[in-house]
Amino acid sequence: MKHRSAAQRIFVITMILLSVPLVAMQFTTEVNWSAGDFLVAAILIAGALCTYEFMTLKSRQYYYRIAAGLSALSFLLLVWVNLAVGIIGNEANPANLVYFGISIAAVVGALISRFKPTGMSYTLIATALLQAAIALTVYLAGLGQIFMLSAGFIAIWLVAAWFFRKAATQTPSFS
Repeated sequence: MKHRSAAQRIFVITMILLSVPLVAMQFTTEVNWSAGDFLVAAILIAGALCTYEFMTLKSRQYYYRIAAGLSALSFLLLVWVNLAVGIIGNEANPANLVYFGISIAAVVGALISRFKPTGMSYTLIATALLQAAIALTVYLAGLGQIFMLSAGFIAIWLVAAWFFRKAATQTPSFS
């Protein structure tokens, strides 16, 4: 029953979030999503929510759940921004492909650590460092100044890493 209710929650939350641009399209021409945009957004949102649900099956710890939520949110936003408008220049700039490397590194680290809090903490610290290195490289290559955007993602990765570290020091309720 719990899995069914999780699926229902994921569906409802995804539909609510997708209704925002749908409603906005009725009132302004500034928002102009295609069916493909809605499909990609639905996959990204549902994917992030599924990831959160999967991760929180591993632990009931409060800090772990916060860290899992922040991680899933940061991952979602990084991919979404990169697909929607691009981080370097616009979404068509091939240099933006490097940001998918951050996502891949985070996923690989999570899998290697088997989602355990200590390993996840190290994974997210490495992810933040990778994001910082890319921001510095982009700047030095003269491709733009993306420090503020990168700083936001780095902060989320590091805060999530801190919460995973806190979860690692709590009494284990890990499966």
